[in-house]
Amino acid sequence: MIELSDVSYSYPHQDRPAVTGINLKVSPGQAMLCTGASGSGKSTLVNLLNGLALHFYKGRLTGLVRVMGIDTTRLSLQDIADRVGTLFQK
Repeated sequence: MIELSDVSYSYPHQDRPAVTGINLKVSPGQAMLCTGASGSGKSTLVNLLNGLALHFYKGRLTGLVRVMGIDTTRLSLQDIADRVGTLFQK
């Protein structure tokens, strides 16, 4: 399960948030497609789910991101990587 509750995220040294007010729930067995224009926050959404936003880029997160029912702020990047994979297009 993936759950985002009132999530906003700002990358370091940026004046405005990359995403704001995201509420999303994906249950086991569901598939989700995320589309949008360049700069709309698709990559930021992926980085919130795979832990890179908080643990690598070290930006500012408000709200709650849960993967498999666990708050990602309580997990290391390795623990998140054990649960989440990212597949990029070629």
